[in-house]
Amino acid sequence: MPPRSKKYLRDILDAALLVRQFTHGKTLASYESDILVRSAVERQLTILCEAMTQLVSSDGSIAEQISDHESIIGMRIVLVHRYGDLDHRRVWSTITLSLPVLIQEVSSLLEQC
Repeated sequence: MPPRSKKYLRDILDAALLVRQFTHGKTLASYESDILVRSAVERQLTILCEAMTQLVSSDGSIAEQISDHESIIGMRIVLVHRYGDLDHRRVWSTITLSLPVLIQEVSSLLEQC
């Protein structure tokens, strides 16, 4: 695996783990009411999504091994360009349902290096 691909995977994993840490023990209601946590999560998701975008550009075959890579790139567009349309319930769903799978898949890819 090229070093650049490994760096993007590491950035994705680091951001995902931070999101998990920031939201540990929270509910959707407590997430929605905590602007500081929401801001931190959105920043890490932006980093995660940008790293995925770069991974797709530099090594599409690695990115294709991540099940939601296209959705992740789509989320970046909302986070960066259409932030007014951001739905906290959708973000929460991503955190609770998609993030654990992403962490597992990226960790597995990094272990293969």
